[in-house]
Amino acid sequence: MKAFVHDRYGPPSVLRLEDRPKPAPGPGEVVVRVAACALNASDWELLTARPAYSRIYGRLRPKHPVLGSDVAGTIEAAGDGVTAFRPGDRVFGDLFDHWGGFAEYVAAPASLWVPVPAGLGLPEAAALPQSGVIALQALRADARPRDR
Repeated sequence: MKAFVHDRYGPPSVLRLEDRPKPAPGPGEVVVRVAACALNASDWELLTARPAYSRIYGRLRPKHPVLGSDVAGTIEAAGDGVTAFRPGDRVFGDLFDHWGGFAEYVAAPASLWVPVPAGLGLPEAAALPQSGVIALQALRADARPRDR
């Protein structure tokens, strides 16, 4: 499978397209064929190592060579113990701490995925985990009374 990989911090030019083994699901995991992966501030911070706290995932070099946490796609395979999903199910999720969405396939715990609602496209679903939650928080903050 193809994946965008980086083994050092820097600008986007440190990313390279590389052949990597297709992941297999472990117990409690699913493999998702990635249809869309949102690019957001977390990816940028882990790529550039700025601000400095983003080095928590690798002081000298990246711990996760394949970035991408907000992913949508189709279940390709399910590991032992997974009963909530079957191959062909459309899902999306936030893979923060697991990463790997800048690839054709990603394996991650089944608990990180939810079904894509009917009528919602996969690109739109991929934008929901981080951006959607931030927007919802902003809307809820505006609805709260403010001290003056």
